[in-house]
Amino acid sequence: MPISRLLTAFSVMVGIATAIHAQTFSTVADTTTAIPGKSGNFELFSSSGSIDADGNVAFTSSPGSSSPDYPYTYTVYPGIYLKNSSGLSRIADHTVSGGEFKAFSGVSIDAGRVGFRATDSGSSNGLYFYNGTSYTSWANSSTSIPSGSGNFHGFGASYLRGSTMTFIGNNSDWSQLGIYTTDATGTNAVKIVDKNTAIPGMAGSYGFSSTLAVTASGNIAFAANTAPGVMTLLGAYSNEHGLVTLANTTTSVPGQAVNF
Repeated sequence: MPISRLLTAFSVMVGIATAIHAQTFSTVADTTTAIPGKSGNFELFSSSGSIDADGNVAFTSSPGSSSPDYPYTYTVYPGIYLKNSSGLSRIADHTVSGGEFKAFSGVSIDAGRVGFRATDSGSSNGLYFYNGTSYTSWANSSTSIPSGSGNFHGFGASYLRGSTMTFIGNNSDWSQLGIYTTDATGTNAVKIVDKNTAIPGMAGSYGFSSTLAVTASGNIAFAANTAPGVMTLLGAYSNEHGLVTLANTTTSVPGQAVNF
């Protein structure tokens, strides 16, 4: 990602800013910014923020103790907000859709559309998609785990690219954990890799961390370990090459006489 599109998220009451040029920053929101559709100003910013190639920014924030919405703060970030060429707007919070959402833990934006992880009023976790006018549930506790058994219970890192959400998901006892994709309909979840998948070029199967990245072309990179955690590694997946191991703790660091 070029430096003109770097996002700096400050989660200690200093706001969120984007680097428009190498040494020039513009403020997206800070503690003097009025909360769209609410009373008072922003007070708390989480580390969850995302910027797309067009410079649209989505982030999560809480109103703080001076707001009538307190105590929806500190432990959860009850609002997702969008800054684009039209200004700053509210995407979702605990008052949207009849109080459907009560907590947020991740946000991703692409082409102005927003994907996010949230907990609903019934304490069920899920992945949601906002297309600018309406919401779609992409995966939740009623969604069957593809190439597995039972339903999803929790969700880790997630990334929206085009009309595809890539995410880490697990069942209730963590016996099933993997990386999956789903499309905008929320009905076509596909397993990319899970704990039963053999690791290319290595012995054993995968365990996963919460680290995940997706390129604009849909290639996936992730950090993992060999179950039960003997060796850490960096893996990748693409439609062209399938699943590959990029590096592990026996791989030499280029130019140095040590391993990763």
